[in-house]
Amino acid sequence: MEVYNNEEKENFRKKQFFAESELNNTIPTWEKVVFILFGYLGFQFLGAILLVTLSKTYVEMVDGKVVVTPFGTSLINFLSYVFLLVGFLLIICLDKNKTGKKILKQFKGGDVYIYGAIGFAMIFGINIVLNSLFKAIYPPFGNNANQSNIIKLFQVSPALIIIPTVFIAPFTEELTYRIGLVDTIGKKNRLLGVIISAIIFGSIHADFITPFVTLVNSPRGSEEAVRLLLQQLTIELLNQPIYISSGVILGLIYAKSGKIASSMFTHHLNNAFSIILIAISIYMTDLSITFTF
Repeated sequence: MEVYNNEEKENFRKKQFFAESELNNTIPTWEKVVFILFGYLGFQFLGAILLVTLSKTYVEMVDGKVVVTPFGTSLINFLSYVFLLVGFLLIICLDKNKTGKKILKQFKGGDVYIYGAIGFAMIFGINIVLNSLFKAIYPPFGNNANQSNIIKLFQVSPALIIIPTVFIAPFTEELTYRIGLVDTIGKKNRLLGVIISAIIFGSIHADFITPFVTLVNSPRGSEEAVRLLLQQLTIELLNQPIYISSGVILGLIYAKSGKIASSMFTHHLNNAFSIILIAISIYMTDLSITFTF
């Protein structure tokens, strides 16, 4: 039986590729599971409640069908994120581990911003490479349903999109998918946690249902509808590696730095830059690069 003294243990920790995470060691597994369920299912539940509550106020007729107006959709999305933020703040500020204070304290370290900038640069570089590659392989490639929806809503009400996308989502999604998934799945194997959380992170940003709904609502036997279905599905599939790679980088930044503030900052920079691209694309419709949110 081998016995290690404190110095040997310290040297072993220094040789590890991934840094030890204080939050991973102090937040109990049940609370991490709450992060996952609340971050994903809670958001869907809040959106459904708000849709029922506000739909009567913000509806319009489109092709003979009653649909929620773009502003109503933006408002529902905004309020869902606000309620989600409030819920997470209550969880991390009221738990006995003082998680909220620990996260806030991490932002005082300069290394957080260095890791954050490195993560953003990596996402930026991979986005350019993958966008160029997919555009060359499949010319119709472009924004998927998630990105297109954000662009449409931005044109209707920029503030209702900028606030949740740039300031709230990086916080709530990092708690959900990095602390929640990376730490829970990767309690002993951090790399496994990073990879699985990235795959799930990519899947939640995909929409494979809407294309089929569009097909069902199209005239039967319409070849154009089938062509559009296949095109939309292809675009969604090709966007998956972009989202997954972003999830991998966010997970690696968190695991390597040992601080969730690092991946939050990376996420914030990426989303802020994506919003800037949207603003530019309104005046430059030929902008060919897309970024993940």
